[in-house]
Amino acid sequence: MTHRTLLNPLLTAYLRSGVIEPDPLLTELRHKAAEAEGEIIQISPEQGAFLAALVRICKARRIVEIGTHWGYSALWLASAAGHGAIVDTVEVDITRAQQAEMAFNSHPFGTEIRLHKGTARAVLPTLQHRYYDLVFIDGEKKEYLEYLNLCTNLLTKGGVLIADNTLHKGRVATPALYKPSTGVIVEFNRCLLESRNWFTSVVPIGDGMTVAVRIT
Repeated sequence: MTHRTLLNPLLTAYLRSGVIEPDPLLTELRHKAAEAEGEIIQISPEQGAFLAALVRICKARRIVEIGTHWGYSALWLASAAGHGAIVDTVEVDITRAQQAEMAFNSHPFGTEIRLHKGTARAVLPTLQHRYYDLVFIDGEKKEYLEYLNLCTNLLTKGGVLIADNTLHKGRVATPALYKPSTGVIVEFNRCLLESRNWFTSVVPIGDGMTVAVRIT
């Protein structure tokens, strides 16, 4: 959920210059959300392309997203997964959920997206499909450990978990700059990196994206 990046402006511009959003509707949605709430409310185009690449690599057809926001990332996921896929996305903020709903209704791949309004704690246990190929976490940072516990059993063996903002503006490497949520992010990364149940890498794109494959 950020356009902030630890890369210098020239590298960031280079990365974004090579990204082609799947269709004009996504570009319009990104600008609309940025004008209303600022760029930090959603993933960047290069992060969207990164998500889409991972969806295609692992051939994900059933996807869970925590943190819909305006629907930009869900549309990247659905577009990459293709028609007939399922993207269950969860958003607790009603106003943002309404914006996302309008975006989905006007997009060709919106029919593949099922928007759930509420907290991840309340929604995830009620999902119709119990096994998913990919999970994308971009919700409240202070709840990342809870999201990890909730999502672990939803992923199939070989499934992929992706989490945004896992470098937390560089704070993870500077204890003096920690905020309460930074400690949660550090522990979240540690749990995945040290676990024998996951193969994990923290990728320095945007504000950091942790990518973990469920081994067992």
